[in-house]
Amino acid sequence: MKKSIYISGIFTTNLLLIGCIFKINHWPGAGVALTLSLLFLSFWFLPTALLHHYKRNDHKHKKWLYITAFISFFIMFIAALFKIQHWTGASFLLMIAIPIPFVLFLPVYIYHSAKDKQQSSLYFTAVILGLIFIAVYSGLLNLNVSKNVLDHGVLLIKSNEKTIDYYENNIKSAITAKSSSTSNIDDIISKSDLICSTIHSAKQDLLKFTENSHLSTDFGQHDFFVNNINNMDSRNAVHYILFWKDDATIPKLYEEMVAYKSFLTSLELKDETKKAIQLMYNLEDAELHGERYPWTEREFSSDYLIFALESLSRWEKNVRFTENLIIQELVNKSEDNTIL
Repeated sequence: MKKSIYISGIFTTNLLLIGCIFKINHWPGAGVALTLSLLFLSFWFLPTALLHHYKRNDHKHKKWLYITAFISFFIMFIAALFKIQHWTGASFLLMIAIPIPFVLFLPVYIYHSAKDKQQSSLYFTAVILGLIFIAVYSGLLNLNVSKNVLDHGVLLIKSNEKTIDYYENNIKSAITAKSSSTSNIDDIISKSDLICSTIHSAKQDLLKFTENSHLSTDFGQHDFFVNNINNMDSRNAVHYILFWKDDATIPKLYEEMVAYKSFLTSLELKDETKKAIQLMYNLEDAELHGERYPWTEREFSSDYLIFALESLSRWEKNVRFTENLIIQELVNKSEDNTIL
């Protein structure tokens, strides 16, 4: 019995360590290792070790101490597993798991410690510090974004991409219906395609770095589901890929946006169209809570992969919307001139 407990403890600890290393580095297999280790820890090692210690030391008078210890740590391990894996109910379990050791286990432990005069105060201090560490860790774990929020980000991306496809089809229809093009329309298409190409390059860099090379950057035209996305909660890729590396795309994208806005405002358009452009392409620094934030920080403030992809798809949608709006206006104006 004792030998099996030692073996299972070493196995579980190493498997949990491997899962944590894989999770930090966003390597494949992290979820499997963490799930197996925490399930084995909760359903085998924890009850077996507590039962063995209870029988070996003849602590029948401390039965409730072992029961409350098992309940407290079992709920904490399961809550951590749900949160790490972004399963439904994770936040609710953590809300229970954080206070339960202090509400359930600690009073029973203090009661038995006060009765046991031979027990060293060092044990009591170690238990208190251990509980505080677990509570702080669980609280920090709860600060991590929930699966529902990440799923909502995926839905926003799919909505943006479907809208992009709609605008692209409208543009093709407008150009096809018109017998001849104009230099302004050709320039708008060319400059819009340039920005969208930069956005797709940024998407591709993010997907490649987070082991999502199997996904196309045309999310709207291909299957883009939660189950197909690896490391959707990745937080160590966004700022490095988009801002810090030598060929980062966001500084380039910002320069292209500024040039694009300047070109659009130079065209002879309706006043309401120009106002819409000014509102949509607010690229200047903005003051928030007494501090000034540039466009890049406002639009890419989150370091989560899903929200970075959502920001990129949203701006591609804005570009295609503007392109569609102006081309429709120029085509209608050209047709009116032809009739006259």
